[in-house]
This record gives sequence, C-alpha cells and structure tokens, in this order.
Amino acid sequence: MRSLLTLWLLYTAITACAAQPVPPSDTTPAVAYIDAFFTTVRTRVLDRETFDWAALRRRADSLARGATRPAETYPALQDMLRRVNRHSFLMDSTQTAAWRSGSGGAQDDGGIQDIPQATGRVISPEVSYVIVPMVSSGHPATLQHFADSLQSLIASLDGPRTTDWIVDLRGNSGGNCWPMLAGLGPILGRGTAGYFMDRDGSHATAWGYRKDGSFMGRRRMVRVSGRPYKLRHPSPRVAVLTDGRTGSSGEVVTVAFRGRPDTRSFGAATAGFSTTNTTIFLSDGALLNLTVSVYGDRNKRAYGDKIVPDVVTDDALTAAKAWLDGAR
Repeated sequence: MRSLLTLWLLYTAITACAAQPVPPSDTTPAVAYIDAFFTTVRTRVLDRETFDWAALRRRADSLARGATRPAETYPALQDMLRRVNRHSFLMDSTQTAAWRSGSGGAQDDGGIQDIPQATGRVISPEVSYVIVPMVSSGHPATLQHFADSLQSLIASLDGPRTTDWIVDLRGNSGGNCWPMLAGLGPILGRGTAGYFMDRDGSHATAWGYRKDGSFMGRRRMVRVSGRPYKLRHPSPRVAVLTDGRTGSSGEVVTVAFRGRPDTRSFGAATAGFSTTNTTIFLSDGALLNLTVSVYGDRNKRAYGDKIVPDVVTDDALTAAKAWLDGAR
C-alpha cells in the first residue's frame, strides 16, 4: 500500500506541474512590436553606428517586462528614443489620429484648425516685418490655410517702396516646416533653400520653394491655393531673427535663409534641433518621429546642433533695422 501511495503522490505532483500556466512566448504582440521598432530605429536613426544596441534592447526588455499589448511598451520605447536622439519621439495612436485629421483643436466652419497665424506690420516705407509662429498640425487643409494666410499677409505689407524684410522666428519651436516655407516663398525666393543630408553632405535631399509651394525632392509638400504672390521688388534684403526657442522646423526656416544673398541673422543661438525627422506609422496606428539626418543649407553646410546667428545680440530687432538702414 505504501508503494502504491507513493506512486499516486508522484503522479499527482507531475500532473499538477503540467497544469501550471506556460510563460509567455517570445512571439507575443508586445515582443513582436519591440522587435519591429528596434529594427526600424537601429537601421535608420542618425549616428546609429555609435550606439550599443544590445544594451539598449536589454534595457527596453526590462522596462517592458509583463507587457502584452503594443501600447504597454510605449514607456520603454520612449526611454530608448531619449537615449539615441533627443529630437525623436513616439506619438500614440489616439494623438496620431487627431494630428492627421485636424480634430486635435478648435476648428472653424470650414474644418480648419484654430492655430496661430503669422502676423506683421510695416516698419517704414522700405521695411516690413513678419512674425512666423510654429505650425502644430498635420491636417492638409490647415497647412494650406496657413500658407495662404502668410502669403496674403506678405502681399498686404508689400508697399511700392518695400525693398527689405525682417522675418522673426523667435519663439518658433517647430511643428511643420512646409506651410512656413510655402508662405514665405515670395521673400525666400524660388529654388533649393537647403538639404536633408548625412553629416558629410551625402544622401542629400533638396528642399525649398518652387512656383506655388514648398517641395522636398520631387514631392510638392504644401502649395498655396490661389495664384502665388510675387513681391513688387524681388530678391529683397532679409534680416532673420532667432532665439533659444527657435527649434526644429523653426530651424529649417532659419537654415533656408542661410547662404541666401543679402541676408543676415540676428539674435541668439537656436534650440539645437537642426536634425531631420521622418514620420513612420507603426502597426497599431502610433507614429514614430525618427531623426535620420541633419539640416544642410543651400551650400551643403551641415548643422545638426544650435545655429548661431551672424550677429549675437539681446536686441535683435533694433540691430536688424540698423543693418537694413545702413545697407540702402
């Protein structure tokens, strides 16, 4: 009997162990999501050859331990992005949908997002002044409206004797550069204004203003809806104002004027996000903004960090007006 009892207890122990839950396999949706994310980032991010990807993956796996759904991995992936590039970021699926549809803020009757528009004034018969704010939208109609509004503003400030312009980018922390470039086209001028490129100038994609809107490579990015405005006096002198809050797409516009004839910049160094982000839509609808290159000006001078103005000053507007007055 003792031998039979021993066998029965052994059988019970074995079957009890067999009934225990099986640990999650490496093919869970969360793990597959991290796999795909790491593959994308380590093959495309700027300066990718400088990082210890095995160590970064171990840290991400530790932070995401217990995650079963892609959304539960976001904190770990955001942590990884901060370690490889401070300009890259991850936007969840809800935020992404709102950004793309224009439903992330108040709208007018035409479905246009209520975002800040450019403002300006006439300083003198020869000088007009335009303030260009950031554009925090991915909604096509809103972007076109911003470009239209900016060109209309420029037309209203362009007098018979206007030969000089001041473009104020102070406080412009970025967003979407394409409506800014499209709207400023009459002042910036047609043609290539810069490049997205590797630090050595290779793999360069040209961008700028052409005919009726902004472009990148062969793609038209944002175009004005009506006839594009042309200045009464083409190829004006331009003063560009920047400060420490001029960042990202605001720095795209800063670089667009670098190397342009009859142009000087005034103020303080920019925020230091002069690197190119590409948008990658992930399998769950989230959006990865990944830094893949640096900004280069029309002469392919590479940036990638803070952009120091030609004239460093605490009173950028006064210095700009003095330069323009002295140049006539």
